[in-house]
Amino acid sequence: ELMGERDISASGSVCESGGAASSSSSSSGPNKGAAAVAAWCATRCRRDLEGAVYGSFLAKFGGRLVAECHCSALAVAVRKAAPRSKRARLFGCMLGMLEPALPQAGVGTLSHFIAQLHSQCGPLTTEATAGSSQVRARTAVQIAADALHPSAGPACQQLVDLPAAIAAAAGGSTDNLVEVDDVLQLVLAAWSSQRTADEQHLEAIAAQADLHNNGIISQDEFKALVKKQVPSATAAALSQQHYNSLFMEALRASGPASGSAIATAVTPQGFACALLDAGLVGAATHTRAQPIITQRPPFSEYR
Repeated sequence: ELMGERDISASGSVCESGGAASSSSSSSGPNKGAAAVAAWCATRCRRDLEGAVYGSFLAKFGGRLVAECHCSALAVAVRKAAPRSKRARLFGCMLGMLEPALPQAGVGTLSHFIAQLHSQCGPLTTEATAGSSQVRARTAVQIAADALHPSAGPACQQLVDLPAAIAAAAGGSTDNLVEVDDVLQLVLAAWSSQRTADEQHLEAIAAQADLHNNGIISQDEFKALVKKQVPSATAAALSQQHYNSLFMEALRASGPASGSAIATAVTPQGFACALLDAGLVGAATHTRAQPIITQRPPFSEYR
């Protein structure tokens, strides 16, 4: 129900959405920094997609055993449909069942992108009747530009070429309609490339800041690095408790040391993943509140 559909209004005319997706906050200074920190904290409490699917079945059927049976049936159905369905394949990647499995930041970014399509182009009623989805290519380009705007490092080539790729998928013009499933594949590929570029950029910076030249970042070095990489307003809003929590996330992302069952030190890779997953740098769409969708597809009428 979240995956979007044909960009047609209830009267049958094509919806024309010209505005770009808005950022979650247009404020500046300390307020913007506090908002970024609050968004990160809220994201840490948000359920992942697997939990949301399980919670949906549990709420509908009321029993854990029944919910688990439906989750198993869904997993089988997704794997079976993935070879012939772009949407099923993408959903499997978002659930972590299929390769490439998406991290939560990627799942959040795609969810935000889909919600923006619904918000700007709905009601998209043909999703319920035909299972197909089309939107104006211009709208998809505008939403993608906001959702994938990089801040950690320069834009990668695939992200730069994304508007042209969406236009090509629409037949060469952004005035044409384009399949949402095709757009999602392009957005996912661009996000993945930019994520890799951001990780490499941050890892190189962290490696240069390694004062002991041992490939390990101490807690003091970590804090100093974070202050340099995040916007000054965000750094001012981070408390010591926030830094400690972020350091723990970096430890988890670093993985266990050789010969140890637990992570004991932060690596440049762990530092990069922690900052990007927190949304303190990079394309932080996954930390934003989802837009309000006033008109949803009438799925219940066709069940």
